[in-house]
Amino acid sequence: MPISDFSNSPVVTLSPGHIVMEAIKLMRDQKVGAVVITEKEKPVGILTDRDILLRVTGEGLDAISTKIRSVMTPNPIVISQEKGVWDLIQTMKQHGKRRFPIVDHVGKLVGIMTLDDLIALMGVEMCGLGQAISSDLGYTAYL
Repeated sequence: MPISDFSNSPVVTLSPGHIVMEAIKLMRDQKVGAVVITEKEKPVGILTDRDILLRVTGEGLDAISTKIRSVMTPNPIVISQEKGVWDLIQTMKQHGKRRFPIVDHVGKLVGIMTLDDLIALMGVEMCGLGQAISSDLGYTAYL
């Protein structure tokens, strides 16, 4: 199955010209740990809560005057919406990142997948597999 079937959409986004405080408020209100930074609907960066802690607070910058472009992680690793879960896992391992914007064939942002999303998905799948095995063998699943 393509990863776009499991990705979160719509994605919380801002442009690079916004100030960090806008991102902080958006993350708080939307209950997310990152904002995908876009230009013309294409991901150009990611700003995470960790980026804010280390690059803004940790450097003594002002979140009200600091532009996102100066503290975001630029050029995020993206995953094509046609790729599968296995491709996502391999990309996570290769790049050591937790969040991946999902893009269509022209690079437009269509979703996001995080390590947390992947773990939750795998948990659901393992549960289903356990139920299938136990029902096939006549066991009772304790779920």
